[in-house]
Amino acid sequence: MNKKNITATILTVIAVTMAQAQVLQNPAPKLVVNITVDQLRTDNLEKYLYMYGENGLKKLLQHGSVYPSSRFVFAPIDKVSAVAALMTGTTPYYNGIIGSQWFDRNTLRPKMSVDNTPENIMVSTLTDEMKVCTDGQAKVYSVADDKETAILAAGHSADAALWLNESGTWESSTYYQPITPRWVNSFNELNKPTKSNRSSTNDKVTKMALQCIISSGMGFDNISDLISVNYGVSDDPLSYADVDRNVGELITKIEDRLGNDVMFVVSSTGYIEEEQQTYDYKKYNVPSGTFYINRTASLLNMYLGAIYGNGRYVESCFRNQLYLNLKLLEQRSISMNELLGRAQEFLMLSAGVRNVFTREDLITQNVSNERVRNGYNHSICGDILIEIAPGWKLLNEDTHESYNYRASFVNYPVIIYGNGVSSSRIDTPIDINRVAPTISKSIRIRAPNACREEPLF
Repeated sequence: MNKKNITATILTVIAVTMAQAQVLQNPAPKLVVNITVDQLRTDNLEKYLYMYGENGLKKLLQHGSVYPSSRFVFAPIDKVSAVAALMTGTTPYYNGIIGSQWFDRNTLRPKMSVDNTPENIMVSTLTDEMKVCTDGQAKVYSVADDKETAILAAGHSADAALWLNESGTWESSTYYQPITPRWVNSFNELNKPTKSNRSSTNDKVTKMALQCIISSGMGFDNISDLISVNYGVSDDPLSYADVDRNVGELITKIEDRLGNDVMFVVSSTGYIEEEQQTYDYKKYNVPSGTFYINRTASLLNMYLGAIYGNGRYVESCFRNQLYLNLKLLEQRSISMNELLGRAQEFLMLSAGVRNVFTREDLITQNVSNERVRNGYNHSICGDILIEIAPGWKLLNEDTHESYNYRASFVNYPVIIYGNGVSSSRIDTPIDINRVAPTISKSIRIRAPNACREEPLF
């Protein structure tokens, strides 16, 4: 190890040790403001620093504990699976939220991760543990622009999950309260959407979050409360300026109300959505192409039919997954392992396929790609997962669903500010699953029941 690396290691140890000492000395925060910014990137966060005010993102970067290199240890990632991982401190392998939707074998139709309840979350969340450890006295709310994010951030036992519906007004699930809180109805009456109202979605989220804190009396006793606030950002610098303005308003007004007894935690959702035609690889002779998952499913079915007799062996395909007809295999006494092996060999011959994983490989952990295994849940996912090559596009002509695959690394930040947390920058990469146990330790409760990671400090 060279002197530069030794020095960096020593500084990291010192920063973490100081942060741990401060956590032990400081009382638990009266309010945790858990901010998730969809598709927030470290490079853009720092690149657009010149556009920020003094009280928002710049303040967090200068006075918070900054972890610029966080990572989600599962794939694929979308907004829904990322929020579930942040709140449970674990991967879809345990928490059961593999994405915004998945294929339901019982109905042979796509199923949403969230309807009006969080029942598909298979483990406890940070917010659940807050309720359990305080005998229900902790106040827990979630505010987001969409239902799925709001409910997943709220968990099984929050006081309410609030989201913007199609008409632009705020809605909640009767799962949490049989009747929408009166103050929410009053807020909707006073803030009816109009054509002249040009406020951004982030503005609306901020306004509701602040109203939620005031109306529910959060942060005014010795039991820690938590509100999850969910923003969105794009590559546009103006979008980052919008988030900065809203974060600044949130910090300023909450600190004016509650002083220093507040902890702000900012995380990203760990993925980016690129326009389908952003990069024209074909024009510049870069290897690329389109992998047709529906055609591949039909070809595989014909191949298996030639071996085992005519039949519909591939029941359906969804995203990059193939679902087999398990009843047919049972009726014909076909060995699952044998069929999966044949299918794997056949699919590996297809252009654009980088790897093929079977359910047996993933369940028995016979997979070198840990991120793929962590993103798999045997009770929900398909029997075969296909990983396409970087630069290729996966297309389902039946559902018109498509996405591009990139394996390149992008940094996503985690920032913790307030409640005595010291200013520091830790460049060592961290697992995003460490955020939930860090908050848990700060408010003196247990981490979620499937979280195996250590706190950051």
